[in-house]
Amino acid sequence: MKTDLLASKFYFPPHRLDIVQRLQLIEDLNAGLRGKLTLVSAPAGFGKTTVVSEWIRGCGHPTAWLSLDKNDNDPSRFLIYLIAALQRIDPEIGVDVQSVLEESLSSHFEILLTRLVSEIERLPEKSIIVLDDYHLIDSKPVHNVINFLVEYLPPNIHLVISGRTDPPLPISRLRVQGEVNEVRTPKLRFTKTEVATYLNDRMGFDLSSDGITALEARTEGWIASLKLAALSMQGREDWPEFIAKFSGSNRYVIDYLVDEVLARQPEEVQAFLRRTSILERFCAPLCEYVVDGSKDMDISNFLDYSNLFVIPLDDHKEWYRYHHLFADFLSQRLRESEQERIPELHRRASQWYENAGLVDDAIQHALNAGDMESATRLVDGIAIDLLVRAESNKLLKFVEQLPTDLCQGYPTLCIWYAWALLFMGKLEMVEPVLKLVEANQKNVPAVPNPGYVTTVRAYLATQQGDYLKSIKLTELALEEMSKGAPDRFTLVVQGA
Repeated sequence: MKTDLLASKFYFPPHRLDIVQRLQLIEDLNAGLRGKLTLVSAPAGFGKTTVVSEWIRGCGHPTAWLSLDKNDNDPSRFLIYLIAALQRIDPEIGVDVQSVLEESLSSHFEILLTRLVSEIERLPEKSIIVLDDYHLIDSKPVHNVINFLVEYLPPNIHLVISGRTDPPLPISRLRVQGEVNEVRTPKLRFTKTEVATYLNDRMGFDLSSDGITALEARTEGWIASLKLAALSMQGREDWPEFIAKFSGSNRYVIDYLVDEVLARQPEEVQAFLRRTSILERFCAPLCEYVVDGSKDMDISNFLDYSNLFVIPLDDHKEWYRYHHLFADFLSQRLRESEQERIPELHRRASQWYENAGLVDDAIQHALNAGDMESATRLVDGIAIDLLVRAESNKLLKFVEQLPTDLCQGYPTLCIWYAWALLFMGKLEMVEPVLKLVEANQKNVPAVPNPGYVTTVRAYLATQQGDYLKSIKLTELALEEMSKGAPDRFTLVVQGA
């Protein structure tokens, strides 16, 4: 039975006047013709279809274009459409194979593919096959068809696969063989120059260099968000204020991400994205601990291949972060749907970081969880290390976020805080801290050695220019310190 075909699936998008010419990307795509495959893989809105269609329009090579949809997960239908696309180059290609597919309910695909590949050899050199929106394909039989084609395509054919996720192909082997050209998010991002060209030359704005830089940094070159920003700025005059506030909570950004990204994901993935948005950076074990396990998700695989605005932070693909606007959006969705869960998520993140020895991050998440007891305990444990590493300012910022009454229960932390104040030149704040330590000696365990407080006062007197007082206090401190066992405090004294 002959299949009625949708002709629109064979046409690539028409040229638009607002398109920014991307010459470097075009050069990269042309260079990739030496291999078997070009893989264009990035999240929604990074201009994959646009850049491939602009390249095809100008490359001069015969092209079979096929825009895929979910109905193409049937292998027979997929092959019928693929052959129809190839017939745009040569009407005689695959006629017999197409007839068999249309008349038979069960086909020996490998035999048919072998016949099709042999016929493809007569196409002009070099011909291109483009499979757009391949992320909509989740059928193993169709994936097997593509694997067969990649393995046995003749050298006169170049295959282009474009989508939001990586297809299950032997990409690593093809990479080693030099047979795959990978165009991913870093290449697809708009540069600052391209942002300026789009907003000022194409859209008619007159943004300053600072405005362009700020918007490029905020959007990270995500093309869809730049278009949404341009849409939002139309009719406004307060461009600098708008750019400063542009985030994932912008209504156009929200509508786009809901419709194009989140709604397409299973509920478990949506929950995972929302709950891990509390993390500025993350790895698979951290995510698994924070969300308290995920029955049906392979988190490591998800982070590697999802392309859901997940940006790797190292070459080993161990640590990741979300695109800034996507993180904003997810955070807002989390606040709207699971506000009561947020402190517990931060608490679990703090526990994981503490167990991993990443105490700075553990402190910040404890603070975000409102767990001031844990935050104070953690700051107390790292305070002397921060001083030794000359990170006094970081210690000040941590302590300033802690309740005073809790800090009073950690007299040694107060001493290190006083030293940090000295090192940062905040001399007027030192003595009140020391008096606080002395006033609470009856209520909490005493400072390990009274020479700690006296040493701080001696150094304070030196900084204030009272050298006679400094000498007397130094002598007293030496006497007091001699009565105790040596410890790491000497490192701070030497640094002073």
